[in-house]
Amino acid sequence: MLIYPQYPAATNLGTNGGFESNTTGWEGTGATIARITTDAKFGAACLEVTVSSAADIAGARRSAGDVVSALTQYTGSLWLKASTGMPTITIYLVEYTGADAFVQTNALTGVVLSTTTWQRLSLTITTSATTGLLRMYAATFGSQTATFKVDGAQRELGAVATPYIGTNGASASRAQGPLTASLGNSLVYARAQVT
Repeated sequence: MLIYPQYPAATNLGTNGGFESNTTGWEGTGATIARITTDAKFGAACLEVTVSSAADIAGARRSAGDVVSALTQYTGSLWLKASTGMPTITIYLVEYTGADAFVQTNALTGVVLSTTTWQRLSLTITTSATTGLLRMYAATFGSQTATFKVDGAQRELGAVATPYIGTNGASASRAQGPLTASLGNSLVYARAQVT
């Protein structure tokens, strides 16, 4: 019997994960943000974050927070790359009540970024019974200056980060499909032989 692995159907609930048109829905926290077109993991643009005065937990975040359901598991993921140096970054998922009061956070800390390779970081949070909003952050870990890039931001249901689904002003979905890879000029469909 042959089994063909499938990408799961998924929805990127974040409305501006690729920064293709603007930075709407994102803001700097102790940092400045700008849309740039000189580098990107996906499409033609990404977000560049500049922390010019040494600070801890300075970077970029979803500005208004995304409305979420209570007692539900969400996974947030970002592709990150250093613009200069090797900054150490933390990503956060932070839950707030509908009145914007802090509830809980989950963090992936101390990741050193490269100037040559995009890295995908992801983490999962299960919302509480009092939830209302969820914000995703990418910020410095330890007091430092830093310039880094963000692309492919995604927030989705479940415990696993699925392949990025591009968004540019609205959430977007992907149907289930075959897992494929490109090898030179050939397209390869992944499969497993089960006996």
